[in-house]
Amino acid sequence: MTHKVRPNHMNGLSLLEMLVSLALLSLLVSLVLSFGKSVHLIHVQRIKAQNQQLDLLMLNAITQRLVRHSDSHRLALLPVIHSNGNIRYSDGTKVQQLFDSPHFAPRASTDAISSLALRTDALLKVKTCSSNGTTLTANVCALSTRSPRLEGTRNVLLVSPESLRVHSGNIRGSGSCRRVIVQRGASLFDDAYEHPLSCSTWLVVPVTDVETYFFDTQWNLRLARFQGPRVIENQPIRSMSLDKDSKISFELNHSELEFILSYQVQGSEAEVSRLTLKNSFRGALARRLSSHLTFNF
Repeated sequence: MTHKVRPNHMNGLSLLEMLVSLALLSLLVSLVLSFGKSVHLIHVQRIKAQNQQLDLLMLNAITQRLVRHSDSHRLALLPVIHSNGNIRYSDGTKVQQLFDSPHFAPRASTDAISSLALRTDALLKVKTCSSNGTTLTANVCALSTRSPRLEGTRNVLLVSPESLRVHSGNIRGSGSCRRVIVQRGASLFDDAYEHPLSCSTWLVVPVTDVETYFFDTQWNLRLARFQGPRVIENQPIRSMSLDKDSKISFELNHSELEFILSYQVQGSEAEVSRLTLKNSFRGALARRLSSHLTFNF
C-alpha cells in the first residue's frame, strides 16, 4: 500500500491560505465590531439628544408656569431667583430642610427659582381680628357673591395699608364668611418675620402655590412646596440629561408694565438653549382691588 506525499510547496500554500483567511476574518470581525460600536454610539447620542430636548421642554413649561403665577396679580411679589442654588428666606436664613441631605441638596452650579400664585377670585374682607403678634385670628367674608372652595389652603397673603406679606395660614369653615388663622414666620418673598402680625390687615388673599424649583447634586430637577417657612414637599420631577459641568441660570427684569423672565443653559463649550418670556401685566388682583376700593370697607 502506497501513500501520496504532498509537495512542500503545497503545504506552504495551504498555510498561506490559512493565514490570509484568518487575516480576512479578523478584519471582517473588526469591521463588524467597529460598525456595531458606531451604531451603538449614534443610538446613545440620539437618545441623549432626545432627553436633552425633553429637559428643555420641561424648563420651558416651568418658565411658562412661573409667568402665569406672576400674571395672577400686579404686586411686588415676582419670582425670586436664588443664585447658585443658594436658597434662602428674605432675611438671609438658609432653607435648611433642603440642605439636610447631601445627595438631594441644591446644586451649587445652577440657579433655583421660587414663585407664588394667588386666588384673585377669592378675596376675603376682614370683619373682626385678634392678634398677639405671632398668631392672628380673623373672621372674614368673601367680597364676591359666590363662595369659593378654599379647603386645603396653606398660605395666605395679608394686605394692609402699609404692606403685603405672605404667611402660613388656614381657612376654616364654609360659606361666604369663614375663619382664618395665620402664623408668623419667615418668607421667601418679603420681610414677614421681621414684623408682628397686626390687625391693620383688611384683606386676606388665599395663596394657591408657594413653590421652589431647583436642581440637586445628582442633576434631578426637584419641586419644593412650602407652608409658611416649612418645606412640606420635596420631590424629584425629572432626572436631567445635561452634562455634569452644565450651568442653568435664570434672569428677571421687570418694570411697572411688564417683566421678562429667561433661563439659559450652558454646556462645557457653548450655550445649549435660552428661552425668554416677555409678559405684560394684566393685573388681575389690581383690577379686583380697584373695583372694590370705591366702597368704604
